[in-house]
Amino acid sequence: CTGLQWGTIYFWRIGVGAAWSPTFQFTPFKPTFLSGCQLWLSADSNVVESGGVVDQWSDLSGQMHHAVQGTTSNNPTWLNNEPVINSPALSFDGSDDFLEINDTFQIGSTFILTNWNDLSSIFPSYNGLFTEQGSKFIFTAAASSPNFYASDPSNNYYIGNVFINQVNTLNFYPLNSFKIMSGIANSISSINGFLIGNDRYVAGRYWLGLMPEIICYNINLNASNTSLVHDY
Repeated sequence: CTGLQWGTIYFWRIGVGAAWSPTFQFTPFKPTFLSGCQLWLSADSNVVESGGVVDQWSDLSGQMHHAVQGTTSNNPTWLNNEPVINSPALSFDGSDDFLEINDTFQIGSTFILTNWNDLSSIFPSYNGLFTEQGSKFIFTAAASSPNFYASDPSNNYYIGNVFINQVNTLNFYPLNSFKIMSGIANSISSINGFLIGNDRYVAGRYWLGLMPEIICYNINLNASNTSLVHDY
């Protein structure tokens, strides 16, 4: 999109001789075009891996909030192309894979594209998708349920404001289909380190699934900007 202006609608069509296609339109966008982007992890670039084993998922936001894993047995794997979404993704095995972001920063709106990577109809445990390294849940599954966890108001960061594909619901069924998890903070505060793929360092609470992208802002985005992130 070099030379194009973000937020500007562009129109195009193809002509062959006297024949022309219908007119199409697009609006250039990337997450950092919106103010407050604190974290942008995308599996199609800036993944430090060797033979598919991921050591670092580098932050594209400019804030340097890289996700890392120094223990080989806990590294997720990088898939060059996940055929369902035709995109690279990180794969977490549900047994011991996770990444750490060892930084403290505030989050408002968060977006994660993910799935649960088997044919189960319910989550087996309180499987952590994205949590604090300390006490706070951000996105954690509810055990023996197709839903995400919504109890413990004092520690559940997005309680009442969890969205799945822009619908205010906790129901992730069918688990194996890709969806965009998002949240709006009830009260924006700092998170003291993050975990991707595990619930707060608790054994047996790992995520089994693919993650192509994670985006966080330090503000709650309005409806228009939320749609831009969903649609890009």
